[in-house]
Amino acid sequence: MTAAQASGVRPKRLIVYQLLGKLETYRVTRYRVGGSGREVESCFSSVAIADHYAHPQRISECEIRFFAPISLISPRTDSNGFLDLEVFREKIDAWIRRVEKDVRWRAEIVPLPAFGSYKPEDGDQTVWTYNATLGSVAAAALVDMLRSTHLIRERDQEVHLVLNVSTGHNSYIPSLIEALRALLVLDGALSLGKGGVVVDACYAAVDPMRQEPGSVLNVYLLKTSAKFFIDFPFRLRGDVETGCTLKGLYRESAGDLPETLRNDAGPVLDRAKKVLV
Repeated sequence: MTAAQASGVRPKRLIVYQLLGKLETYRVTRYRVGGSGREVESCFSSVAIADHYAHPQRISECEIRFFAPISLISPRTDSNGFLDLEVFREKIDAWIRRVEKDVRWRAEIVPLPAFGSYKPEDGDQTVWTYNATLGSVAAAALVDMLRSTHLIRERDQEVHLVLNVSTGHNSYIPSLIEALRALLVLDGALSLGKGGVVVDACYAAVDPMRQEPGSVLNVYLLKTSAKFFIDFPFRLRGDVETGCTLKGLYRESAGDLPETLRNDAGPVLDRAKKVLV
C-alpha cells in the first residue's frame, strides 16, 4: 500500500522520463500504449504514454521530462567559461515545440552529462569530447528524480513514474535504470513509519521503428520495484565483523540481546517490525 492510498488520496501525478537521441531522427509516428485500442500520433512515445494515462482521466497532473545529454548540440558557455545550461534548455525546448506542434503536457528539459566524442548536428564542425562517467550520469538523473517527485519534502501525494528507455544512446540507459532503482530504495527507507511508499514506477519500451507508411508501434509497460533492506550497525553476540538485518534481530528473544543493544535499537526495531516482520 502506498502512502497516498493509506490516506485515501487517489494517484494524481504522472511523470514520464524520456532520453533524447539524435534530434533529426524524430518524426510523427502512431503509437498504441499498453495493449489499448487507442492510437496517438506524436514525435515522442512519451506523449502517447501521457495520453494513455489521461484517457480516461486517471491523472490530473502530468509532466514529461526529457533527459538531454549536453552533446546533442554545440556547447555554449557563459562569461565565466561554464556551460550555459539555460541556453541549452531553451534550444532543446524550441526544437521540441517545432517538431511537436501540439504539446499538451508540461515539458521540461533535464541536461545530462555526456561521454564520447561528437560533431554536433547543428552545423558546428568542431569535434567535442565529453568525459562523464556512468556514475555521474546516474547521479544527475537521480537528483532530478528527487526534485520532480518531491520525495523528501512532500510525501502526501502518490507519483506514478514512467522511465521510457526506447530512445537515445544505449550507453545512458544503465545509468538511468540505476537512478530509478536508487530512488525506489530511498523511497522505501523514507516510508518506515510513514504509511508506505510514494513512488510507483514502471519502464516503457517501444517496438522497433518500421518504415511502412501508417504502421503503428506498440508501447509496452513493465512495472518495477526495488527491495529495501536494513543492515544493523551494532555488534550481536560478539561478532564485530558481521552485521545483521533487523528481521534477523527480531528472531532473537529480548533476553538474548545485550542491554545496550536493547536500549539503543528498541525504537528503531519497533518501527521496522511493521515493515519487515
